[in-house]
Amino acid sequence: MIADFQYPMSAMDMFFMEESVHHARVPIPEHAKTIEEHLGRRWRRWSWHRNGRWTPGVDGIGSHWAMIEARWDKERSQ
Repeated sequence: MIADFQYPMSAMDMFFMEESVHHARVPIPEHAKTIEEHLGRRWRRWSWHRNGRWTPGVDGIGSHWAMIEARWDKERSQ
């Protein structure tokens, strides 16, 4: 994950995974079609913005990852 300079005061809104990582039976969603190169490797950028509150000192990488898993579950069930 890449955080902006205000983290942990500001919410994360994207994360990167290896380009090949995606659900085999679900088409790659529009918010995950961008490929970027970092450190000499290609990464798929997943851009999901929170629609809820971010509480500094409570929220962090763990709560961001929980949001990601919940979004994956929602997409998989559609």
